[in-house]
Amino acid sequence: MKRIKIAILALLMFVMAGGAALTPGRVYAENAFNQEACDMIDDDDDDAEAQRAALGCEEERTAGGVAIGIIDVVIGLSAVIAVGMLIYGGAKYVISAGRPDKMAQAKNIIAYSIVGLVVVLLAFAIVNFVVGEIS
Repeated sequence: MKRIKIAILALLMFVMAGGAALTPGRVYAENAFNQEACDMIDDDDDDAEAQRAALGCEEERTAGGVAIGIIDVVIGLSAVIAVGMLIYGGAKYVISAGRPDKMAQAKNIIAYSIVGLVVVLLAFAIVNFVVGEIS
């Protein structure tokens, strides 16, 4: 029974690590054409900002932009951990074989992982709201 638990836990960790590694991140590709086109936009135009957005012109990364990137990574990892704990709690519940103490422990893991996932989602919403209001 202990070997089965270890095997399930190892499989769960492998799947979580693989999922995190295969998750696409943001890609900031730049080529000479885009940079030349961005340099040619007249700042006096009324739609200069729309032209810059359409071409993907970005200003230099600021400390706020770096902080937002770090926050995005932390929130993403927290969500992966919360979902992983939810899966772990479910597996522990299935493996408990009807023993009340093990079932109660599994239910606690499931409940706390759901609370953690809700907190992560609220944090994501709050960060996006604040960033939207600031910029």
